[in-house]
Amino acid sequence: MNERLNKTLNPPIAEIYIPTHSHTIVQSTFPLILPFYSHNKDTPTELNADFGRYWNEKGVDSRIFSNLYPAPIRVPFLRVVEDGYVDEERIMCDELGYELWLSNEHYFQSSKYGPGDRIFMRDLTTGQVAQYGQKRLKMENKYIKKINELKESGKPYPVKKDGLEYQKGDVSEPVIKLPGGSEQWNKEKIRIMYMAIRAKFSDQHPSLKKQLLATGNAWLIEHTKNDKQWGDGGDGTGSNYLGKLLMYRREELRSDVDEEEWLKLVTQDKDTLSFYKHPMNQFVKYNPPVVEG
Repeated sequence: MNERLNKTLNPPIAEIYIPTHSHTIVQSTFPLILPFYSHNKDTPTELNADFGRYWNEKGVDSRIFSNLYPAPIRVPFLRVVEDGYVDEERIMCDELGYELWLSNEHYFQSSKYGPGDRIFMRDLTTGQVAQYGQKRLKMENKYIKKINELKESGKPYPVKKDGLEYQKGDVSEPVIKLPGGSEQWNKEKIRIMYMAIRAKFSDQHPSLKKQLLATGNAWLIEHTKNDKQWGDGGDGTGSNYLGKLLMYRREELRSDVDEEEWLKLVTQDKDTLSFYKHPMNQFVKYNPPVVEG
């Protein structure tokens, strides 16, 4: 592993603080981190006006780092599908065989489910597709209508875990359709997410790529108490997979490492996978000590 890449995987502990229970932040250190979460609100500005102003002056909008930010992507068609479903899967592809999705969240959530779920998910908003994939979307009339339209057209349509059809008031319960089930998904999800990030922060969206590079060497942190795997758990006990993958993409854009080497690094390198799992409070200080007097 080259020296530059090694530094990316093992950055020094940053002497910075992130608030966990308040909307204050140590201003003298704010240029070293860029927390993000919402695709609707600018997280740094929400935390502290000066903090937000710093990144805004650099032309960086923290909303773009959210997986739910509505930036359409083209990604290679790599799905392993069941017999008879290939043609239906391909309707989400262009003439060159690339899948087309409205956001990274669409691609990520759809990658673990079958054709019926995928076709249903493609026209949902980013928020709706996240809820559907996470099994918490309440099936309203508009969703039942869409399902009935798919059924009447002869296309695959989503059904509940037990195979029964959705009724109004049900909550989504899609089933992982990968050959290896949830075990396979847990092994592949980092690769899937990185493929989405590579597409989003590329020449497909020059402005987004430019903003990612404008973050310099700052820690990118999905700062939320709602997720301890992809985010930091709000208090640093989370692993922040998403922020780390964004940092990898940033370094890839600045390096001469080819795509295959990076994909191998992201999916197979044991040191890298260990780095993913380290909680953020091993790299960044949370909850600054109270100074009395």
